[in-house]
Amino acid sequence: MHIALVLNGKVEKGFLLEYQKQHPIDFWIAVDGGIRHFTKELFPDLFLGDMDSCNVVPDGFSSEEKAVFLQENYGLSQEKIKKFPCEKDETDSELALQEAISMGAKKITIFGWNGSRIDHVYGNISLLTYGIKHQISIVLEDKDNRVFLVKEPVQVLKNGFSYLSLFSYSEEVTGLTLRGVKYEVTDFILRKGMVRGISNEITKDEACITMKNGELLVMQSKEE
Repeated sequence: MHIALVLNGKVEKGFLLEYQKQHPIDFWIAVDGGIRHFTKELFPDLFLGDMDSCNVVPDGFSSEEKAVFLQENYGLSQEKIKKFPCEKDETDSELALQEAISMGAKKITIFGWNGSRIDHVYGNISLLTYGIKHQISIVLEDKDNRVFLVKEPVQVLKNGFSYLSLFSYSEEVTGLTLRGVKYEVTDFILRKGMVRGISNEITKDEACITMKNGELLVMQSKEE
């Protein structure tokens, strides 16, 4: 099952619908303020959050009134609204990710992960470790960037992205070998804090990344 989480960060108008046409999503979760990115052409299947950033709801509404508003305007039944307290250990994004995993997701795509709050951006990138732990695919997507975390060899499709950047998320990534890119390496050790892997370019339809040990953060970006 392919599940999408839509957070409260930046999402370009029309991007979700266009993505759905090219990469069909089975289940959509609106994560708190991320509900603002849904339209009559694309309703969420579930709302999850503490409603502290749910700005589509008029000011002054009580919790119960907010739930009714979501039911009436976004096609959500009462059972499809999961509200959490504002003061809690996990963020809404982490709770939504846990929900998707409990539903049996094999692939999770996260939209709205990027914005002006750098702490939220870093936190959302950190959530990629759930993919390693549960052996599922988790990808952060927006119009210009794609981010994911791997610990096994992977083929990375170019798909219109100009740059490929690699960072060690663990203390080091050993035996790193890159093929199909402008700057190839063989059996290289990429250590945490090194930025040698930034702004490489895929020269063919796909790049081949192999490694022996470690967790590698992969970022694809389009030309500015």
